[in-house]
Amino acid sequence: MTLIVIRADASLSIGSGHVMRCRTLARGLRRRGATITFICRRQPGDLIELLAQEFRVLELPPCSQNPSAEEDGGNLLSGRALYATWLGCPQEQDAVESLALLADAQLEEPAWLVVDHYGLGTPWQYRMQTGLRQASRSVPEILVVDDLADRPHQATLLMDANRLDPLE
Repeated sequence: MTLIVIRADASLSIGSGHVMRCRTLARGLRRRGATITFICRRQPGDLIELLAQEFRVLELPPCSQNPSAEEDGGNLLSGRALYATWLGCPQEQDAVESLALLADAQLEEPAWLVVDHYGLGTPWQYRMQTGLRQASRSVPEILVVDDLADRPHQATLLMDANRLDPLE
């Protein structure tokens, strides 16, 4: 079977859209024979229990940064600064923790990484591919779901769900 690892988070600050969109994608991929594993960070409103009813979920620990912090010195955060707080830690740290979870779970080599998170971009994707290549000599393809187009990616496929038109 083909292993697909999905990295997405939900929380009271982030909302549930990324996880729900990925759950729908995961269901479709599972119907086509794929094995699905989610990686999600533990935080208030994370939806991990909902996902665990259908899929294997590897839990990243809560971060030291407050992912719900929306102010910095009295100024409202927006854009990239806000999305970085949603991740709760540097991208490289998230990748190292994700790689450790995958190694501890002793899963087969993932064929694909699906990433749906405004806080993740090229640094995370590069670190994940490098780490998986070192561990197994296999580099997974990456599908990035991004409807902001505000950061670079290292992806095989880039999907903007807002640009999909089923009538075209």
